Amino acid sequence: MTDEEWEAIRKNREEDQKEDEKRSRVERQNSKKKEAAKYLMWSKLALLLVVIGFFMPISCNLNGYELISIFAFGEGNDFLAGLLLIVCFLSVAASLFYSLANKFDFETESAEMDWGFLAVSVGSFVLAALKIGSFGELQIGACFIFAGWFLSGLFLFDASKAGG
Repeated sequence: MTDEEWEAIRKNREEDQKEDEKRSRVERQNSKKKEAAKYLMWSKLALLLVVIGFFMPISCNLNGYELISIFAFGEGNDFLAGLLLIVCFLSVAASLFYSLANKFDFETESAEMDWGFLAVSVGSFVLAALKIGSFGELQIGACFIFAGWFLSGLFLFDASKAGG
């Protein structure tokens, strides 16, 4: 074999190695996206606990809807607190509906938007609690809400770490 033939063989091998490196890099990125998507899915399932918690007794044997009606339109006469509770529920619902609109394609979703929804939900609930002063003795619905927020935050943290 001539030197030119050996040089052509060497170039082909180098090109093949570059293609293999590029392919493995793409595969690593795809596996990171899949891992982040898995954590985003678990985060959404944890947010379902928050939604379920709103329909269970939260305080004084009242569910979230009843608390909103009392504070915004009833004897509580504290429209801001009722509005904050509405925002708390709607931010979780918006996160879930966004996933539904994307046909649960978690690989295209970003964890940053879910962090925003979670922050708005927790923040509005805390502001409502501060505005009201006290919800009284918290019941099982509040436990579901807090557990949903906590678990969702953990899974979002893992999704952010995985590259989502």
